[in-house]
Amino acid sequence: LGRGWAKHCTQPGARIYLEKPPRATPADALALGHAGAVRPARNPCRPATESRHDQVPRGDPPTRIGEGEDALCLGLATKAVAGMRGDQPRKWFVYRGRPPHVHALTWAAKSQSTRDTHRRWLLRLQQAPAELRSAPLPTAATELILRLKAARKWAWGTVAAAFSAVKMALLGLPLYTTEAAGVDLFTDRAFREASTRAQRLARITKRAGEGRGDAPLSLAAFDALRAAVKHPGAALLLDVAWCFAARVSDIRQVQLPDVRIGASTDAGTEVTLTLRIGKGAHVWGPGPVSLRGYAPTDVAARLNAVLLAREGVQSLFRVADQRHLAAAIRALPPPAVGTYSILSVRKGALVLLAQRGLDTATLQVVSHHRRRDTLLRYLAWGLSTPPRP
Repeated sequence: LGRGWAKHCTQPGARIYLEKPPRATPADALALGHAGAVRPARNPCRPATESRHDQVPRGDPPTRIGEGEDALCLGLATKAVAGMRGDQPRKWFVYRGRPPHVHALTWAAKSQSTRDTHRRWLLRLQQAPAELRSAPLPTAATELILRLKAARKWAWGTVAAAFSAVKMALLGLPLYTTEAAGVDLFTDRAFREASTRAQRLARITKRAGEGRGDAPLSLAAFDALRAAVKHPGAALLLDVAWCFAARVSDIRQVQLPDVRIGASTDAGTEVTLTLRIGKGAHVWGPGPVSLRGYAPTDVAARLNAVLLAREGVQSLFRVADQRHLAAAIRALPPPAVGTYSILSVRKGALVLLAQRGLDTATLQVVSHHRRRDTLLRYLAWGLSTPPRP
């Protein structure tokens, strides 16, 4: 990236592709020695006589991109990993923060924690042991993950998350480095099958009590928590999340105009919440997701008081409300197995509904799980009393 590309792109007759580069030809596949792999097409914005590493010396930041002719050369294409060695990451320049050629809107599409995880794995690949640098890049990445598993005694769930993080980090190379295209590790069959195997082992080797917030909040623990929470916003957040068996983070981000309070019945007061932000809206989108249920009369009255006291488009709850609730959950006496966390609220509500006899099909509607087996794993089916089929 930089002046080399700008010089070429401004020359008469230079071709600039605004969408995607031309497909590789069958001759490219034959050049690799087998017809199953296709050599990634050369970026048309780079002169044939100029290499990427001649333009950006290692350790030096590249020329600013995003203005004038240089912006036309920047693409988010993806190339196959065939032919790349383990020393390839050492040639990448990884930015400490948002690169100048990445728009703020694109940068905000991923959370800060996700970006930090991706950048951490890119740096780990750059610092891989010398014996891995001559191996194919997918093999080097797999071996690095398994070495970290052995050294840090990772569970298979952590290993599966590591495979996913490495895959997404390399797909998003243009967001973190000077590379013009991401690398798709899943074009390598060995890496793809290793990732699939790690995910399967994560599912079948998990025991009750493993993982952050694995223990569901029992009814007695909920009553104790409700009595311990003195912050009004945190108490209302807990009550609403428990009534809807929803994620606390999803309920926290509900906006004031998206709350509808209906008529009161013997079952309680009808309340409708529309999710536009958060995991629930992301998984069940595109578009808003509505949750409708019945809340106790006192909970609905407190909700209505908040709606009357505040106005405009703003969140129903504040970040401080969730922090107060999380601190109160951590202060609870630990359960016999596992630990309590903010995730225990939703899981406890679903487990209570299952114990009260709610069938699995209805539970799936309440939990918004797409697949039945996901719900059963969520409830630790087979490790505790399962819900009725």
